[in-house]
Amino acid sequence: MAKSYNARRAKLHRSYTVAEAAGLLSITRAAIRAWIKSGLPAIRTSGPILIRGADLQTFLGQRRASRRRTC
Repeated sequence: MAKSYNARRAKLHRSYTVAEAAGLLSITRAAIRAWIKSGLPAIRTSGPILIRGADLQTFLGQRRASRRRTC
């Protein structure tokens, strides 16, 4: 069974680094990087990679919806 994550923990108007997002959801930084490769929008600048809270919520909501199955 796949683990579900509480998307509401991410604040809409805040940006998170990979480490902050991983700590927020209690997962590894490698998992966040894998999500970025699979479609999580990220802001790549000369500094750290940033993830908008709204994008994180949307990504987790879509991920959850795609895994739903009817009875």
